[in-house]
Amino acid sequence: MNINTSNMIVVAGGAFNEVYHSIEESKILGFTSNNDDEYNDIVTIDDFIEKARMPREFMGRFSIIHLNSLKDKDYEKILKDSDESPITSAKNRFKIMDNVNLIFTNSFIKNAARLAHNKGVGVRGLSEIVSKSINNPFRYINQNLNKYDKVIIDDNILSNPDKYQLIEKNNIEENGIQKVKK
Repeated sequence: MNINTSNMIVVAGGAFNEVYHSIEESKILGFTSNNDDEYNDIVTIDDFIEKARMPREFMGRFSIIHLNSLKDKDYEKILKDSDESPITSAKNRFKIMDNVNLIFTNSFIKNAARLAHNKGVGVRGLSEIVSKSINNPFRYINQNLNKYDKVIIDDNILSNPDKYQLIEKNNIEENGIQKVKK
């Protein structure tokens, strides 16, 4: 059976870090800033054929689009601004469970972003970090329904899952400041 491929578009994706690392070692001479953007003009289809062992006839059908690696600031922006942020979904879980406000401090966001970046698994690392961070507070609130108004998550929870702050409902001192249970 013959298939006419003249009107077909083939789309594929993949990460070929080994191609970029081998290019870094073999093609870059002199002093560099070691910035991923430098590889965009250097990596060619021949590099994918040689280093990634991709067949020439296969690679001839693809355009290569280079995406830059995420930086800590990118992870922070995802946590703060994305509709699909694991923080947004965690806040929704607490709100639905017991109308509790879940608050993540800037120090948590900054350190969670750094940890995710260091893991090197992309944005999936953020989900794992946020999920582990809310497990203990979520269980505790679920066992003590209608008692707490807020849960505050700061960077201490990243080293100790029991380090979070609970603020009780209707527990306001005379000066207007809420009492905090750690």
